[in-house]
Amino acid sequence: MLRRLYFGIALLGLCLSYQRAWGAGIAWSHSLKSALIKARSEHRLVMLDIYTDWCYWCKRLDSDVYPQSVVVQAARQVIPVKLNAETTKEGRAAAERYEVTGYPTVLFLDGQGQVVGRIGGYEPAPNFAADVDHIVAEYRQLPGLESYVRSHPNDGAAALRLLHIYVEAGRLSAVEPLIARIRRVDPSGSKNLLAEALLLGGSAYIHAGNVSRAAADFKEAAQKTRIPDMQAEAHMYLAMLYAAQNQLTPATTQLKAVLAIRGCSAQMHQAAQQMLSQIQAAQLQTH
Repeated sequence: MLRRLYFGIALLGLCLSYQRAWGAGIAWSHSLKSALIKARSEHRLVMLDIYTDWCYWCKRLDSDVYPQSVVVQAARQVIPVKLNAETTKEGRAAAERYEVTGYPTVLFLDGQGQVVGRIGGYEPAPNFAADVDHIVAEYRQLPGLESYVRSHPNDGAAALRLLHIYVEAGRLSAVEPLIARIRRVDPSGSKNLLAEALLLGGSAYIHAGNVSRAAADFKEAAQKTRIPDMQAEAHMYLAMLYAAQNQLTPATTQLKAVLAIRGCSAQMHQAAQQMLSQIQAAQLQTH
């Protein structure tokens, strides 16, 4: 009996130390409808985890990330909801509405159900918590920034900050009007605002599947900037678009353009050289 008592005390101590290390856990809801009502009344974001039973990285989030205290603490700022994209009606509807194509996908929604941020895929706990903090902070700043941009149409830097937020949130309909505003402020690209806006716009169009529009933005970005790494980034994006369509010759041209840019970072040159070597190897195999 004493042995069992000692074992019980040791087990209790282990459980208490586990609880201190991992926290009490995230209090997940399984009703998006109820969470959105709560979000509207409390002026908070919903953190919606859309997952499937077969998804390996979804399980890794559950086992390695969500229990950690840094993530539990960050999640207290939001209303956490978990929905299975295949086995629940609400989960299937959410996956369709938000055009979820990969799992896990974690969306941050305002009270109207509009996406204001997202985490696509698995991230280690510190990164995940930092992203939650960042999205919540931007959401709190968003009304003031939107109001400022409306009343200061010539502040291109503020418009660019707002564009960053919209692109991260996947708000494609808001992207082009902001790029147009930045274009009016920096028509020649001499302020380095337009090129960055075009890079952001191109990345948003890639996510939306509009490859031709993305390519147009990247081509213009490469022309409008004289910052070596920004120019290289535009050419790298174009190379990846061409390679994805098996257009290896124009992809090679873009990568050689990166290698020819003076003042470009070693990391950018290395990435271009590595991709170029892979394309050349693929071309040899086809001959």
